[in-house]
Amino acid sequence: MKCPACSASVPDGSAECSSCGVIFEKYELRKKRERAEAEAALAALAEPSRPIVNPRIGQLAAAALFFSWAGVMAHYVFLEWQKREDRRASLAAAAPSPIAPAMRAVAPPRRASAAVSASTSTVVLSSAAAVR
Repeated sequence: MKCPACSASVPDGSAECSSCGVIFEKYELRKKRERAEAEAALAALAEPSRPIVNPRIGQLAAAALFFSWAGVMAHYVFLEWQKREDRRASLAAAAPSPIAPAMRAVAPPRRASAAVSASTSTVVLSSAAAVR
């Protein structure tokens, strides 16, 4: 007889291998159990599998997540728009009133320069054209 584990020759009827020490009865039981487990696994693979979860549930969850995100983003955009409008309103309220169109057509005033009289210590204002 040959040892199934190490392939050493063993006398017929012995309970264990003198070379590797394997007990033949336990070895055969373990091999039978492994074969049965392998056959059960192959049988389970051969059966048509059904999805554990309905795919519709995943689609509904994705849609709910998307619409929640879209709602949050819309709320954020609306708040930013509202802040911008409030800023524009406060700047418009603080801005001076616009000048009448008739006053814009008037030429700008000439620069005035200060000339100090040598005899007196008073300041005399004259136009820039007169000083030149």
